[in-house]
Amino acid sequence: MSIIWKPHEWTLGKFILESSKINIDSLIQRLMVSKTLEGTTSPSKLQSIIETILKGFDIGEIKLNLINGKYESIDGGHRKRAIKLFFDNKFKLHKSSLYGEVYFRDLPTDVQKKFENYKIRFIIYDNLSNSEMGELFRTTNTVTPVNNMEMLNSYGDLPIANAIRNLVRNSLHNLFSFTLNKKNEENYSFLNFNNNRLKIEETVCRLFCLFFKGTKLTTTSDIECQKMYDKNPSNEDVDIISKKVLDVLDFLLKISTKKKVKFNGTGLAYKEYVLLIRLYIYLKDTYKEFSFKDEDSFYIEFKKVLDTFIGKNPTKTNPFTDDKGTRTESEAMRGYLGDHKNLKKIKQSVKWILDDMDILDHITLKDPKRAFPRELVEQVLTKQNFKDYIDGKELYLDNAVGAHIISHKDGGKTEPSNLRVTSIEHNRRMGVMNLEQYKKLYLDNQHQS
Repeated sequence: MSIIWKPHEWTLGKFILESSKINIDSLIQRLMVSKTLEGTTSPSKLQSIIETILKGFDIGEIKLNLINGKYESIDGGHRKRAIKLFFDNKFKLHKSSLYGEVYFRDLPTDVQKKFENYKIRFIIYDNLSNSEMGELFRTTNTVTPVNNMEMLNSYGDLPIANAIRNLVRNSLHNLFSFTLNKKNEENYSFLNFNNNRLKIEETVCRLFCLFFKGTKLTTTSDIECQKMYDKNPSNEDVDIISKKVLDVLDFLLKISTKKKVKFNGTGLAYKEYVLLIRLYIYLKDTYKEFSFKDEDSFYIEFKKVLDTFIGKNPTKTNPFTDDKGTRTESEAMRGYLGDHKNLKKIKQSVKWILDDMDILDHITLKDPKRAFPRELVEQVLTKQNFKDYIDGKELYLDNAVGAHIISHKDGGKTEPSNLRVTSIEHNRRMGVMNLEQYKKLYLDNQHQS
């Protein structure tokens, strides 16, 4: 079926009369670049648009989609908002304008008439689908480059798109609660960054993408996120993914709440937010069921380690070589926290943190067999010829538990050379004893018996 459209020339007066039938804040439109209606030293975006109109210059064509007698906005959101808000006396012209700082109602009558008679070109499409509107939005927005999340938002009324939008814009999770300041800008209570250019929605989108793919720590590149939208998961599938996403957001909210107490009400910064997500996904995959003993002490140690990489005075200055060449570990970590398409780098960002903090000091496991990654336990057990390190008896993976030789607190690493495998029973009896200490005690008692 061919796409039908017609060009129309309207005056701004006609546009204002028709505006009740136009969805100016369409789902697919980009949010306002800035919520500030009026600039200070220089004009705001909205003030600049009105000044252009009053000077008589062209502001370009605007595209609408006519569906059942109502218009859905495809592009030109800033221009439409500026015209309507100015006509409704919601903001003044900038002090540098031809007429000074005045509302529309304060303009001379002939200037008001000139404004109302200004002509603007509309391209009106007939009954485009959501995907067609999104494609048209993406192909026509080239003056101000559209970022990937703004492109995904243009898909419109899809279950996955709505779930992501609503979580953030409607604060359906307390992590995204916000207040408006005097400039009408959003101040997020638990985050130290905002949703300009849909930055927060992008992080939520990547979380949805991760769980759309599975449950493991994985890549969530721009292309993979777009494929998720293209596949258009059903409401039922989105509900299932949403529950997993909400679990991660609950964790972030708990950590942010602890941080705000310690750091004068400051919420999570973007980079620690990203790394906490990665760390939590890794822990869920590795240990399945666990709980934090104390989120407060966990966050304090986490931040201390992270600051050695990306703090004001990073100490991780050892050379590190990857596909970008050789640089410091600190520089590499900063880059990795913005990389969502390279799994090796994503995992490395988590490994660096876990190398310098003993996560088992901060979580309680419901399954002691998962204290170490199973692949690592299997690797070491194989080297032990499937014999228990304590008693030398035959041992299989389903009853095997990994144990440090040198504890992490004493500088030991969670790596094959510092790991030995024993049975669940020995691990239970060992308690807080050193591995070698327990082995000697066990064997001595065996000889005596």
